[in-house]
Amino acid sequence: DELTYTLTFTNSGNAVGAVDFTDHLAKVLDDAEVTAQPVASVDTLTPSAVVDQTIVVTGSLLPGQTATVTYSVRVLPDGSRGDNRLGNVLVETGEDPPTECVEGSANCTENPVGEIDSWKTVEASETLVAEGTVLTYTLHFANIGAGAGTVEEVDDLTHVLDDSDVTTEPSSEVLTVVRDGARIAVTGSVAAGATATVTYSVTVRPDGERGDDVAANFLLKPVDGEVPPVPEEPTCQPTDAERPDCTLTPIGRLLVSKAVVASADPIVPGTTLTYTLTFENAGAGPVSVDKSDNLTGVLDDATLTTVPVVSADGGLTATPVVDGIFSVTGELAAGQTTTVTYTVTVNEEDERGDNRAANFVVDDRSTPPPTDCVPESTPCTVTELPRVTSSKSVDPASGTSVDAGDVLTYTLTFTNDGTAEGPVDFTDHLSRILDDATVTAAPVASDSALSAVLGADSIVVTGSLAAGQTVTVTYAVTVSPDGSRGDNRLGNVLVETGEDPPAECVEGSANCTENPVGEIDSWKSVEASESPVAEGTVLTYTLHFENIGQG
Repeated sequence: DELTYTLTFTNSGNAVGAVDFTDHLAKVLDDAEVTAQPVASVDTLTPSAVVDQTIVVTGSLLPGQTATVTYSVRVLPDGSRGDNRLGNVLVETGEDPPTECVEGSANCTENPVGEIDSWKTVEASETLVAEGTVLTYTLHFANIGAGAGTVEEVDDLTHVLDDSDVTTEPSSEVLTVVRDGARIAVTGSVAAGATATVTYSVTVRPDGERGDDVAANFLLKPVDGEVPPVPEEPTCQPTDAERPDCTLTPIGRLLVSKAVVASADPIVPGTTLTYTLTFENAGAGPVSVDKSDNLTGVLDDATLTTVPVVSADGGLTATPVVDGIFSVTGELAAGQTTTVTYTVTVNEEDERGDNRAANFVVDDRSTPPPTDCVPESTPCTVTELPRVTSSKSVDPASGTSVDAGDVLTYTLTFTNDGTAEGPVDFTDHLSRILDDATVTAAPVASDSALSAVLGADSIVVTGSLAAGQTVTVTYAVTVSPDGSRGDNRLGNVLVETGEDPPAECVEGSANCTENPVGEIDSWKSVEASESPVAEGTVLTYTLHFENIGQG
């Protein structure tokens, strides 16, 4: 503001009067600067320039004459003033000015100056700022001057609203507040010694819906009526660390993913599945981690063989697996990535559940996992497991006795009732058949998915089956003639290749058959009623039929 002072001199006597007065400006010039030097309204008065914080006016006035001397000052900017009280006093030259302006005195003036000290603060609803955190901003306007202070400032939220939404509009009990998009205009007056505030709150948007994860805002004072622009980059460099005119709140952004690697392809019983959970803080501030991994859908098909271990990056802790669930907790600094790994071993086919190893990272161990694995919404993995089973049958049925020349037709059945393509590698051991019979129909597969190769004493079946697929292999043998057989017991067993077949067919086993073969050894004998044989002798003949076979 600019103040124009007027010194008025009046000669109310009857003769020419001398003028010699001094205007003391020390208490003005600690708060203002001279913008117009003193000028007298008549030639008979001579005001000096401002020297040593005083103006000396000399000259004379005619009887009844009134004359003035005027000059102007401009109040200095906030922060560069003295006591914020413009006081001056006019006395006769040589007279000591009073220390204070006496109320009602015509020869002194005093104008208090308001000075608004403004700053802003932010308070987060959580120590570690992340999605859902509420940031409550307070704009402070303290009048540290001697008079009423005018507030005319703008709070810019450009670098806040790319990461959050205003959830409580700005308000004040004293000042006028108007928000227009990313800018909040604050105007009004604050009494000397008083402080007015403006408050509002924003809520941090979810991960994936934010900008640069830095909530920075700036309280701006207009310069020559123009509000200065905010920095292009969200960098806060306050002029006063205790009363900053800007705030910067870094936001953490937790990215969670998981992956699984199998030790063999295709997966078979004994295959190791190694799971890796990755926790990455891609935000600008520290982030809290509190997640649970639900692997109940894995442990119905596999056995935990290595407990969860946190990588050397640290910052996190993994609990033991209890009831198929473990938790990961801790804190990650901005840019930090930490992994947790564990392994399971796939069970044998008859020791599995749904042949689908599925696990999910959830927010809480009490949260049930989703039905379907959708990694975009819930970090998860699904490892489909094959379950190939085998059986064999013979016609006539196992246990049925057969004879020389009979034809036995064998059927090997392979079924994949798992959820992924599964390998087939089985050997049908024929040594206990081929000592009693001859292969008369080579093995034939019902589908090209499998290949059956007849060897010297076995049939090897290899290939792979799609989930839900069943393929059979059939072949036939003819029982050898009596006298050219071995143990008269056609027994064979189907096992996984490389596995030793059992010495005997276990009763009830689906993978072995046994057909006994009967073999009749016949002869005859004669017994005479007297010896030597003569007329009237009775000869008794006996025909003998002994079954020396197994059936």
